[in-house]
Amino acid sequence: GFARGDVIVEVNHNAVDTFNGLRRALSDLRKGEDVVFKVLRQDESRGLLTVFLAGKVPA
Repeated sequence: GFARGDVIVEVNHNAVDTFNGLRRALSDLRKGEDVVFKVLRQDESRGLLTVFLAGKVPA
């Protein structure tokens, strides 16, 4: 999963380099989709995280 300090550099293989770019990439996503995030970790390693968008989780 995501860790504190991870920097998202790609969403579904599309580069994001600003907060607004990340917001645009996320706004195109729909629940029920798998999303691939490429992250840069604090130790300089890179990782791929696949996340399923389930929608709202009941309380």
